[in-house]
This record gives sequence, structure tokens and C-alpha cells, in this order.
Amino acid sequence: MRPETLREYEAILAGSAGRLLALAEREQTHRARLTRWMQIFGLIVALALIALSAYSVSLGFEWEAVVIICSGMAGAAFMFIYK
Repeated sequence: MRPETLREYEAILAGSAGRLLALAEREQTHRARLTRWMQIFGLIVALALIALSAYSVSLGFEWEAVVIICSGMAGAAFMFIYK
């Protein structure tokens, strides 16, 4: 946000510029926490897919294991591309 815009907000309502900056800081903190939780969840899902694939191989379902791993990789790639 440009300084002139903040001055205009401050002229209309005293303290509004500070409140806007505080809001932006809270949003940034919230986004950082959410990103961290998403990374942890992604790790859990990836490990679960690896475990499920290994279990499928141990039961003799090799092609199914390949499908599980490939679908997990495709999902991760989709998230990185379209984020």
C-alpha cells in the first residue's frame, strides 16, 4: 500500500493506518502457521502413501503399488504447479 493511501485513511479515521498494518502483520503470521501445518500434513500423507505402497508390494500387488506412488506424485506436482 502506498504511503499516500495510508495518509488518506489516517485523515479520514485516526488510527486506521496502524490498524491496517497490524491486520497485515496478523495475516502474515497466520499464513506462515497455515503453511507450516500444510507441510506437516503433506509429509504425513506422503509417508502414508509410501507405507501403503510397500504393504501392497509385500502382498504381491506390484502394479497397484506403482499406481499409488504415481498418484501421490501427481497430486504433489499438481499442488506445486497450481498453488
